[in-house]
Amino acid sequence: SGKSWDDLLPERIFTPLGMTRTNTSVSKLKNMDNVAQCHTDYEGKVISIPYLDWDNIGPAGSINSCIADLSNWLKLQLNNGTFNGKVIFSKERSHDMWSAQTIQNVSAGSERMIPSTHFKAYALGWGLNDYLGYKIVSHSGGYDGMTSYTCMVPEKKLGFIIVTNKNSSLFLPLAYRTLDVLLGGKEKDWSAFFLDSNKKQAEYSKTQAIEEEKARVKNTKPTLDLAAYTGTYSGELYGNSVVELKNGELTFSFIPAPKFNATLKHWHYDTFSFRFEAFPSLPQGKVNFVLNQDGKVEEMRINVPNPDFDFTELKFKKIK
Repeated sequence: SGKSWDDLLPERIFTPLGMTRTNTSVSKLKNMDNVAQCHTDYEGKVISIPYLDWDNIGPAGSINSCIADLSNWLKLQLNNGTFNGKVIFSKERSHDMWSAQTIQNVSAGSERMIPSTHFKAYALGWGLNDYLGYKIVSHSGGYDGMTSYTCMVPEKKLGFIIVTNKNSSLFLPLAYRTLDVLLGGKEKDWSAFFLDSNKKQAEYSKTQAIEEEKARVKNTKPTLDLAAYTGTYSGELYGNSVVELKNGELTFSFIPAPKFNATLKHWHYDTFSFRFEAFPSLPQGKVNFVLNQDGKVEEMRINVPNPDFDFTELKFKKIK
């Protein structure tokens, strides 16, 4: 189109569909009323967290909207590209978007949990599966402190959207309960099922933390004086990160995104633990400093286990 994503969407999608409260940047929320606040779990409590600026990866999930606007978008999808008599995209493109591109595994556990699901696949921006004999077209969406789920049953010309202002899997029991009601499925306590699943996951996480602590080697110290770990570390994929010594403790920060900064606490040997305090949704991470054959710091490796971004892909070599 020769236009930016932010300019094209209002022109081609939002305005024709009457999506007057939909935009592509959190910067536009400050002048709006009735805006939901983000939440997450932190140390056993639910806390509110600020909106993050996702403008530089906008198409990955930065559309802000509401149920009224999204309902019009659902109608467009269910009418195969036509809304109020106007063609936004063709039936052929609608078919393409809902056609399987990548086959996904249906695990034995999934078969036991949902016996009527026999296949799963990924289409063009949509997930596909069967449920109670119908083709389901769906996709979840996650933002820090917000979770959404869009679901359609094309044969029935029905669809629904679930939006929650918290990092949560609440949409799963709500979605299956809704599908059971709309499609005539046998009533099942999905809430109890997923609550049990979440409890097991929480217990697993606790066990992992205990095992991690057991594996920690006590009474060790860094190989070098702390000042030797300071400097600028850089990699082609991301850019620079700076390690400094402040008040007797090492700190590091990502230069392109300065909110990603932390104080390093010695874990064992040349490994340090940290938390990104500005991002309570992220768990504790580790920094491991790698020494070369001359006994000098050569590299910094970072790991923050989470389902969305693989920090281990970032390579930071010490450049000065």
